[in-house]
Amino acid sequence: DFSTVDCDIVVHTFICLANTKGKRLIKEGFGMDFALQCFERAISAMPEEEHEDIYYHRAKLYIESGQFNNARKDLKKSVECDANFIVAKCEHLRLKFELAFNTNKMKDKKNLLRKFDELSNEFNDSCTVFATYAEVLTLIGNYEEAIKK
Repeated sequence: DFSTVDCDIVVHTFICLANTKGKRLIKEGFGMDFALQCFERAISAMPEEEHEDIYYHRAKLYIESGQFNNARKDLKKSVECDANFIVAKCEHLRLKFELAFNTNKMKDKKNLLRKFDELSNEFNDSCTVFATYAEVLTLIGNYEEAIKK
């Protein structure tokens, strides 16, 4: 029963458990069950509109495990919970770009580069935005433009 403990403490405890013990168990071959259970417990401990951090961390776990569709869904949910969560927004765009890059979808890549441009204009003082944008530009071999970012 966590009713007497501050909700943020409970949530971040479960996120930390998933990110430490959960990842260790994954590396030891026990699967993702423990980590996913921690994230589910965190989700149940907090109102839905405040789940952005939980979804972000679970998405990172999914990325590390190669479950890119689950990661994309969680990053989208994270951004929907908090439109100003820049790290999640950048990670979401970057993941979508990498998926488009790997499947050679030119139209999607151009659209996502345009979204990075818009994001860099909207958050023109964010190191996270420019660093992520530069990583994407480097991925496609646009080194000169990446250096400018």
